[in-house]
Amino acid sequence: MDQFIQIYHKDSPHYPLTVNNAGLGLAPWGDEKATQSMITFIWEASMQLFQEQLLELMASTSWGVPVKDMEELLSFGTKALEPVVVFLENNLAEQNPERDLLWATVILGELRDPGGIPLLLRLIQEAKGLEVPIAAAEGLAKIGEPALEPVARLLGEKPGPRVRILLYAALSGMGVREAREVLLGALEEDPELDFVVARALAEKARPGDEEIIYKAYLQAEPWKRALFEETIEGMLGGRSPWSTPFKDWRLRYRRQPRQDLKVHRSWPDVLIMLWDNRNWLRPDLQAQAVSLEELRNRALARGKENVCPDCGQVFRSPTGIPLCEEVEEDLIEFQLQRVREWLAHKWEDIHEVLDELDRHEMEALQLPEESEEERVWKGEALDSIEVMKDTLCWMVEQGMTGLSQGERRLWAALQRARARLK
Repeated sequence: MDQFIQIYHKDSPHYPLTVNNAGLGLAPWGDEKATQSMITFIWEASMQLFQEQLLELMASTSWGVPVKDMEELLSFGTKALEPVVVFLENNLAEQNPERDLLWATVILGELRDPGGIPLLLRLIQEAKGLEVPIAAAEGLAKIGEPALEPVARLLGEKPGPRVRILLYAALSGMGVREAREVLLGALEEDPELDFVVARALAEKARPGDEEIIYKAYLQAEPWKRALFEETIEGMLGGRSPWSTPFKDWRLRYRRQPRQDLKVHRSWPDVLIMLWDNRNWLRPDLQAQAVSLEELRNRALARGKENVCPDCGQVFRSPTGIPLCEEVEEDLIEFQLQRVREWLAHKWEDIHEVLDELDRHEMEALQLPEESEEERVWKGEALDSIEVMKDTLCWMVEQGMTGLSQGERRLWAALQRARARLK
């Protein structure tokens, strides 16, 4: 039997197990019905083993994001739930630093299956660090309404501040009326974390919410005022402070070389850090609360930062990089040239190129900068890497599946830029 349960990646030409070839091997063993039952048993067992192997591979990934393995596992849909849950439960107690639980946690949320809710709540409470608990909170938000009652129930048990912050984050992303009602209640009932609840409400704010949050701001402790002000300014200016730059999980959880290989910071991450260090904050106790009108003016002033100081044009991002018309053609030509170089070397997978750029960025960060020439060289190297990483992330966010498609989009953008300059 073991010979029928050898599992290879589906892309391998040696992948041995299909319903047909299993049937050929088992046909002499019994009648057709018994054979079909055995085929089904072997197929299900082999798929479960395949899923377990994918989870093991992801947990031992030493670099980049294991996008292909994660997509493979997600392709099983709800059938992947049990192996993912078992894997996380078995590893949660030990929490071996050499076994990365982030990717399995992300998958559990991406499956959007209510069956994952109990474990996601456990991960919020028990997982070490912040990456896994925050991914668990975001997973609960993706599940949405089915997770509302369990999250509210755990909040009612009055867990510690860190857990409450993560639960408020989960509620903020659900986008259902009842979640908003829980947050509005918490704004009054949890004065300890009122600044967190304010930011949670801002995630999917409605017109007039800034006035509700402003009232809480007037009652807040002095050290919280700057956080309230940042939240309200963001609401008035149409932005969300401390937000992650990407929604797609393939980009959201990519570890950043310039951030000590941590994933992109999110607002729960930032506010947990500030809460943990609140005793070190030194607010001006004599400072007065600012008016709502002043916060509106600040938001307007920030909006003007999106204007080029040289030509006065509003920055656009036609290919993922903020720019004005004066540099548009040159920048897109640079992007196109780099993409064509990768294609010439048989690169097609966007995420594999992102992994490679992360390696180059780590190497560039180690370059010397003792002389002015070395500092300039290092800065230019890092800038060019950042431009191309942003370009590839733009491709992913635009739904492009490979570099070839991205190359065509860049070429079309270059033609439009040249036409405007004629």
